[in-house]
Amino acid sequence: EQILDKNNQLQFAKLSANTNGIDDKSITSLLYSVLANKNADIVYKFKQAQVRDELGYIHKEYQQYYKDLKVYGATYAVHIKNENVEFINGEFANLNDFNITPKLQASEVIKISFSEAMIKYNSITEKQIEVQNLVICKDAFSTKQNYRLAFETNIKNNNDDIVEIYFID
Repeated sequence: EQILDKNNQLQFAKLSANTNGIDDKSITSLLYSVLANKNADIVYKFKQAQVRDELGYIHKEYQQYYKDLKVYGATYAVHIKNENVEFINGEFANLNDFNITPKLQASEVIKISFSEAMIKYNSITEKQIEVQNLVICKDAFSTKQNYRLAFETNIKNNNDDIVEIYFID
């Protein structure tokens, strides 16, 4: 059984039988197979520790990466019972020939983040802004499944110990 999203990407799959095993290598192999992923630049990395719920399922979460860049929002949960993967669900980013060369320097990203943060916090300084990683994330302003290269920045407001994440494309 499968459920596809509006972009024809696999969102949920119930598996009839899985003899691959439940170790991380077997599960990533299963994800490649079920998602029909033939792009060698896309990999899945174990993200979250195993959790066994009251129904006896073990849940493992895998993060998608493209050319070693984290793809925000592209994770798959694998649900295992009795040493068998029963179903998977999540979101896959179908990235082909995606350009991972940034057009901005870290110093420019800090200035942009600072000007955006000043709208909300008038007492913030540039020292409270850290450029974390170059990532790939969904274009929040697009109705389609478009992805953008962006810098992830953390902005720490010392007044209330809140850390906000900004994505600067």
